[in-house]
Amino acid sequence: QLVSSATGNTLSHRRASDVGEVISYLLDYPYQHNGNIVGLARRSIRWHVEIIQQRAIEIADDLGSETKCGVPEYPLPVEPGIIFLDTVGAIYTEGVEMEHCVAGYAGDAVHGDCFLFHVEHAGEAATVQMNSSGEVVQTTGPRNKNNDAAKWGAAKLSAWGRTCRQPKATVLPFAEAPF
Repeated sequence: QLVSSATGNTLSHRRASDVGEVISYLLDYPYQHNGNIVGLARRSIRWHVEIIQQRAIEIADDLGSETKCGVPEYPLPVEPGIIFLDTVGAIYTEGVEMEHCVAGYAGDAVHGDCFLFHVEHAGEAATVQMNSSGEVVQTTGPRNKNNDAAKWGAAKLSAWGRTCRQPKATVLPFAEAPF
């Protein structure tokens, strides 16, 4: 239950693959633990959060918090509740507040290989990652949990992305227009 809650995945002790996922998660913890499995789960969860936060700090330091992210070649969506994360610092803050690893994508965002958005909807928050082609790659709420804001943000940004991918009409000068 602890690992399921921490990862935002619905895990069951009845599915071998889920048991394997929990074991793998617990085995990530690099230190010796002499207590019970519940204590190990709590320590492992805390360790995973600390690693994510530490990595986010390193990325922000390496790239610089004020470094601007690449922007889409199309106008950003104008939708209340959707905010484009336009700097490495904004991405870092998103990761800390949402308790997930979005900071790991800051380098890609700076180079314009992905676009990151914060979403607020129905009292919930989410983060949405889009690729440079305007397609939603992933969306998640706090601590990688799926929520209504993630679903809403994915739908809104997918629709915006589809309009960005529409081929541009070629307008020929009047004298060159075929008749």
